[in-house]
Amino acid sequence: MSENIQTSSISDTPKFSPDIQIILSKSYSLFFFSFVFGLILDVLIGLRINIANIDIIGFSLIILSSILVYWAQTVNKKSRYNKDGTRNFAYGPYSFSRHPTYFGIFIMMIGAGFIMNSVIIVIVAIVAFVTAIYTFMAKEEARHIKKYGDLYTNYTKKVRKII
Repeated sequence: MSENIQTSSISDTPKFSPDIQIILSKSYSLFFFSFVFGLILDVLIGLRINIANIDIIGFSLIILSSILVYWAQTVNKKSRYNKDGTRNFAYGPYSFSRHPTYFGIFIMMIGAGFIMNSVIIVIVAIVAFVTAIYTFMAKEEARHIKKYGDLYTNYTKKVRKII
């Protein structure tokens, strides 16, 4: 799956430009402030998930999603190239998801909602994730298509946006 399909040349060594940093910081802020908003609503409304051991599931989700986010961020620090010198986008978690960090943060919020036994946190997490899909992920992908052209477009055809 990760053969020479998702690439650009070594001469296009990516450097994080300010525009991508702004997109990422806004998207991560969306999740943070959504979580805080969910906490406030949870105090005010307090809808509970009445499932036995939901906190254990939540804890497990937080551990697994933390590993996913760490893996994605570690892999993302280094550009990967194929033997022919072309850029390989499908490496590590990016070989099965174009946005593993967003997915990991979303699952982390769901896990926190489960630990706190909060329907509100789960709902806010879903709303934040859907918002991220249609705003920040769309902007990131448009930027990558502009920068890498057909190489990134081919990658989007082979690897799902989320999972």
